[in-house]
Amino acid sequence: MRSAPPIAPLPWRRVVFVADTWRSEDDVADAAMRFDLEKTDPDTLAEVLDAIAALGLEAVHVENPRALIDSATALGEVLVFSTFGGERSRNRLLLVPAVAEVLGVDYVGMDAVGHALAANKHEAKRLAAECGMLTPRSRMVRRSADLALCDEFPLPYVIKPVAEGSSIGIGARNLVRDAAAGRRLAGELLDRFAQPILIEAFVPGREVSLICIESEGGWHEALVEIQVAGRPDYFDGHLFDAEEKQERRLARSVQLVSEGLDSADSDAVHRFLGAVGHFGYGRVDGKLQDGRFHFLELTPDAWLGRCGHVAEGFARLGWSYEQVIAEILRSASLRPPGQVANG
Repeated sequence: MRSAPPIAPLPWRRVVFVADTWRSEDDVADAAMRFDLEKTDPDTLAEVLDAIAALGLEAVHVENPRALIDSATALGEVLVFSTFGGERSRNRLLLVPAVAEVLGVDYVGMDAVGHALAANKHEAKRLAAECGMLTPRSRMVRRSADLALCDEFPLPYVIKPVAEGSSIGIGARNLVRDAAAGRRLAGELLDRFAQPILIEAFVPGREVSLICIESEGGWHEALVEIQVAGRPDYFDGHLFDAEEKQERRLARSVQLVSEGLDSADSDAVHRFLGAVGHFGYGRVDGKLQDGRFHFLELTPDAWLGRCGHVAEGFARLGWSYEQVIAEILRSASLRPPGQVANG
């Protein structure tokens, strides 16, 4: 864990924040079945724009990659910063970095290839395992003919869409303790989200994330945990699902895990992120069981609200919110040179 960095001048005058704003899908009663959960809520949008302005930079908000393209000529030299979530298209998280490369402008975070890897939980797990990380046993349901896997897989298990973030498609019933119920839900998810479904062994343990920001001379990082007040074993039998994230029924907080990662797990996580390539900032999400980290997914463009993992985690280390945003922006200067597609 590194101390809070000073807020030094940044090499850009203008930051274009690409973020499609969240609007409730009133016709969807089950939060887990919504398509819009990766979008940015209005409060977080205001917090990020205010922080950029507080750093002495001009903050420009656009809603989507098309608006970024349309405004490119007028904006001139800028830094592109995106939490664009989109809906339904499996390419949606790749679009902003790809557009930024075509425009030949600096941008924060992973490139399109990195986003493609992170968006596919199955492929991310394969790379994590190759890098030495513990990963829960899993199988893929790609079509209705594969639903028999739900009957064969050891209980309890979790089922989830393979290419969604922000717990889209994941509610309390996704922790499956009855194979017949698992088969029914897997079929429902196949129909609803039109993508493969991951069956994954449930790992009881603490709900943790390694939050990272790339920085000159190394990474800023901290291991944080979602804690439920008075219920330290809550995630031994529950998921941190879309319903809880949206409705916040539990008294919970983000806390530092003082002991950090086991050295073998820390080395494996660093190998994994090194294999992914330049990432700027993000979360490596998992479960901590008997002192060992079990990888679940890689989350780039993590939620940046003041009460989210990234901001709260670094706040526990003494950082201000503006320092967090400044270091995330500064990470763009570490992107390997020459990676533009406007040639």
